[in-house]
Amino acid sequence: MLNRHKIYFLLLVLVLLLVFLIDYSDENFFKIFKVIIYRDGVYLFVALVTVLSVLAAYFQWQFELNFKRKSDINGLLEELKHNVNIIGDLFVIFNARDFYPFIFKEIGKMSNNKIYPNPTDSIKRREQLFKFISYSNKTVDSDLMPLRSNFIDNAISSQNIFALSNNRIFLNLGHLSYSIRRHNFYVNNFNSDPSPIPNKNEFKIIQKEYALWLHFRLHFMLADLILNTKSKYFIDKEYVKNIKKYKTT
Repeated sequence: MLNRHKIYFLLLVLVLLLVFLIDYSDENFFKIFKVIIYRDGVYLFVALVTVLSVLAAYFQWQFELNFKRKSDINGLLEELKHNVNIIGDLFVIFNARDFYPFIFKEIGKMSNNKIYPNPTDSIKRREQLFKFISYSNKTVDSDLMPLRSNFIDNAISSQNIFALSNNRIFLNLGHLSYSIRRHNFYVNNFNSDPSPIPNKNEFKIIQKEYALWLHFRLHFMLADLILNTKSKYFIDKEYVKNIKKYKTT
């Protein structure tokens, strides 16, 4: 979309140059209609000012687009990173050296309108994905922290979101938003238990629901955003570098 806009603006500038800088008194088209236009210093000055104004507007527009794109990209990254950091290895554990190469490889095979693989797709898919994770044995002695989805929810309804470097990220935002809300529902129920000792069975339920509905959607989007966005747009380049290093050539 942005590339098409660039072409349109360049074509507009070219047309303006032709319109204002050609000596129309030599054109047969105008002579047919008995219209003779002579160019003088004032006319040339106005023409140049007009062209320069269009160019200035174009570069201002590009600057605003790049600023918006960078803001949206980092807004989405920060929310995904925040959620991943909260969860950590509380519910599941995995070896990043095996996990992320698999994620990157799967993303590389996807078309631009594909939904991320998830254990809920089929038994076969669940078996494939669960090879890369295992349930954590950590115990919980306090309330769980719910995940954030403000940016994700706003991005779904936004008509100007530029963080979405491809259609696939946009198509998967709804699935991720639903999974986060589902996860937070279980977390809030767990936190509302008046018992001073956390219910281990309830925690196991959250753990299984997280692995089934949220874990892969969260990490697929994180990897997809990092893999398909130019590094110059990221603020936290160190975090991006630490994830991207697992991409095998």
